[in-house]
Amino acid sequence: MSGDEYVEQNKINEVNLIKIDVEGAEENTLKGLINTIIKFRPNFILEVGEKSHEACFVFLEKLAYQIYVIDDEGSKLYLVTNLN
Repeated sequence: MSGDEYVEQNKINEVNLIKIDVEGAEENTLKGLINTIIKFRPNFILEVGEKSHEACFVFLEKLAYQIYVIDDEGSKLYLVTNLN
């Protein structure tokens, strides 16, 4: 079941935050939430791996999201300004 299907079937009428930690399936998870993202514009906490981070960042950037990353120590937040 996609996130969009879950939101629709459960008649959820507000989504403010989505946390995703799915070990490599991040891009597919985001794609399964496209209608929810467009409708509600939630914030995200998204844990991504080295192989999936660029695709996820591009996906969210196309939807006009700003991307921030947390440093390895978990103490600083950085705005991602260039995906190249």
